Amino acid sequence: KVMLNNNISWEAEYSPAEDYMLWIRLMDKTMFHNLEDVLLKYRFFNGNTTNLQLGKMLDRDALIKCIAQRTYPYFLCEKSRIILRRWIKLFHIIPFVRITRGRNDKWKYYLFGFIPLFSFTFEYKPETINR
Repeated sequence: KVMLNNNISWEAEYSPAEDYMLWIRLMDKTMFHNLEDVLLKYRFFNGNTTNLQLGKMLDRDALIKCIAQRTYPYFLCEKSRIILRRWIKLFHIIPFVRITRGRNDKWKYYLFGFIPLFSFTFEYKPETINR
């Protein structure tokens, strides 16, 4: 009913993270609560969406986090984990900048995958994930 009353629906352009975008759209329309109980156990296997579309999922996740931060800046803090995509592509085709994460969350950026551009360390507290 909340979705119907506020004209909110699934948005295919955010697939395979469209459920995450749905929650962002609903944040100021209804109340949310983080339950400590595990309600779902996710099974990982070679043929599931997480494995088949990981790159696209990480891209959409980063996009949705940007939308969330712009819309609700008071919900995000410096301890939030930011996931960056592995490649930035020129014209969405040519791999242009490769992004890697090394030890101690040291992120490195390479032009064309091998020319070092810059690096930085991003500190955060890992969230607990039940699998």
